[in-house]
Amino acid sequence: MSAEKSQVLATLETHRQGLRRTLDGVSEADAVARPTVSALCLGGIVKHVSHAEEVWVDFVVDGVKVDDLERYGASFVVEPGEAAARLTPPVRAQRC
Repeated sequence: MSAEKSQVLATLETHRQGLRRTLDGVSEADAVARPTVSALCLGGIVKHVSHAEEVWVDFVVDGVKVDDLERYGASFVVEPGEAAARLTPPVRAQRC
């Protein structure tokens, strides 16, 4: 693995850990609560960032960017039974 790739993956993991810490100590109910008139919730934002990472990794590896507006919209929504702790999937950037 090149030094540049190692550095990028390490930086990505540092930021992913920070994102995961956002949910530390937050109950499942609080992670999906919508305390404002917005439809966004903390868990939905974390889930969306994970989705964005997945889309960009696919673009970097496969060279094809897929615009799927339905999937994009769903990336903000935490479905019933979807645990907040599982909103950040394993690092996909290692595909690079």
